[in-house]
Amino acid sequence: MDPEGGSPRGHNQRGPSGGDQLGGDHPEDSPDTQRFQRPLVVEPVQLARHPLLPDGTVDLLQGARKDLYLATSLEMRVSPAWRGAPDDCRRVLDRLEVEHLRHRLQQNGALVCLYDDFVEWGVRRAAVRLAIEQAVALGFLEITRRGYPARMEVRVPSLYRLTYVKSFQNTPAPTDEWRNLKSAEEVRQALKRVRAELDAERAMKRARRHA
Repeated sequence: MDPEGGSPRGHNQRGPSGGDQLGGDHPEDSPDTQRFQRPLVVEPVQLARHPLLPDGTVDLLQGARKDLYLATSLEMRVSPAWRGAPDDCRRVLDRLEVEHLRHRLQQNGALVCLYDDFVEWGVRRAAVRLAIEQAVALGFLEITRRGYPARMEVRVPSLYRLTYVKSFQNTPAPTDEWRNLKSAEEVRQALKRVRAELDAERAMKRARRHA
């Protein structure tokens, strides 16, 4: 699956050409990290979660408590991992924090954000996959379930957990894997490995297509 394609928001097609909007989709991956009791099949109509404002942007406040907030530690903010996080990586985390707040801090580990959501937040579609994997490599994010195809025009979305936020309703406590990176050099090496792994994966897919 090429994560750089996909149909625009509002289209209910979730076939082979549009599945990437679910974020981090890998058809070859099995859902072996399903920790939370969530529907295995998400119908296309269910994925149109947010109403639109008159200017066409998503209304993320409708139905949400506007007085909630997230607290992050000073230790994290001055850590090598946070200081070395690329801009798109931070945008991915920002958007998932918004989703966490929208669900009243009760669904961390089962957060759903589509590629379109990240694009609307300022990440280029071609850079979404890399930004997600960078957030994982730096210890700020866990993909608790990778998206996969279920049946014709239906896909199961990826689920995410922010490792550094507090939650309610029996969701996981913060695990703070970002602490494992002790220096700026370790951060650079982690980001370098992510890019190399994605480049190798894409090269393998191109080779299979042309075989």
